Amino acid sequence: MWTNSRKSGKASATDVDPEGRSVLVTGASSGIGYLIAQLLADRGFHVFAGGRKRVDVEDLSRHRNITGIHLDVTSTDDIAAAVELVGAHSRPLFGLVNNAGIINCAPLIEVDEEEVIRMFDVNVFGAYRVTRAFAPMLIESQGRIANIGSVSGFFSTSFNGLYGMTKHALEAYSDSLSAELKDLGVAVSSIVPSSFNSRLGKNMLARMRKGRHGAENSRFRDQLHRRIAFFEQDFSGKLEEPHKVAEAVYDVMTSTGPSGRYLVVSGKRDSWQYRLRVMAKALRMNARHSSG
Repeated sequence: MWTNSRKSGKASATDVDPEGRSVLVTGASSGIGYLIAQLLADRGFHVFAGGRKRVDVEDLSRHRNITGIHLDVTSTDDIAAAVELVGAHSRPLFGLVNNAGIINCAPLIEVDEEEVIRMFDVNVFGAYRVTRAFAPMLIESQGRIANIGSVSGFFSTSFNGLYGMTKHALEAYSDSLSAELKDLGVAVSSIVPSSFNSRLGKNMLARMRKGRHGAENSRFRDQLHRRIAFFEQDFSGKLEEPHKVAEAVYDVMTSTGPSGRYLVVSGKRDSWQYRLRVMAKALRMNARHSSG
C-alpha cells in the first residue's frame, strides 16, 4: 500500500509548487486518467488532458485548470499538434503522465497478431512516442515523468498474458529511462496499481466481443466465458476507486525526491502479499542454480 502524508494538497517548503507549472496526462477521458487530471488540476497544476473523442475533450475542458486536447498516442500527427499547443502555453510543461492504455483477455496461442501489435502500439510505443516528443520540454523544466504500469507487469496470469507483456515492457522502459534522464534532472517513476474500479474491465469486454474468433470458437471456451461473466459484474462498492493512484502521481509531481516505483494497492495485507510474491519469484529463479 502506498500512503501519502500530504493528502491535503498543501505543499511544504521543500515540495515542488504546482503554481506556474503544467502537466500532460494521456488517456484522461475516463477512469484512472480522469481522476489524475482532476486531482492535479484541483491542487494547482494546469493540466493538458488527452482524449481521443471530441465529446471527452470538450468535457475535460469544462474543468478548472484543465485544457482538453485531442491526443491519440498512436498518431504522430496528434502528438505533434499537442507539442505545439503545450509549448505555446504560458505555463511550462513540468510533468508527463503516460496513462493511456488498453487491455484484452485472450489466449496467447489464439490471439490475432494485429491485436498483439495494437496492444503494444498503445501501451508501450504510445508512452515511448509521447515521452520522446516532450522530452526537450521536460529536460528544460527539470521535470517529472510518471508511467502507469500494473501488477500484471510482474505477475501475469492465464489469458492476461498480452496485457502483462506490455506492462512488463513498460517497467523495463521506466527503469532505463530513469537511469538515462537522472543526470539531465528529470525524475522518472513507475506507478504500479493492483485492481481498482476503472473502465479497463468494460473496455476489455468490448474488445473480447469484437475479437475475430471469440470465445465460442476457442479451445478455452469455458474459461473465457467465466472470465467474461466475471467482468460483467458491477464492481461499484466491491473494488476501491483509484484515488490512491492519483495521489501517487501527485507525489511524483511534487515531492523533492519521488520514488522510482510506487506499489499502489488497497490495503496493507495486499501490499505484503505482492511484495512476498516478488521475493518468492526471485528465489525460484535460482532454485536449481549451483553457486559453485
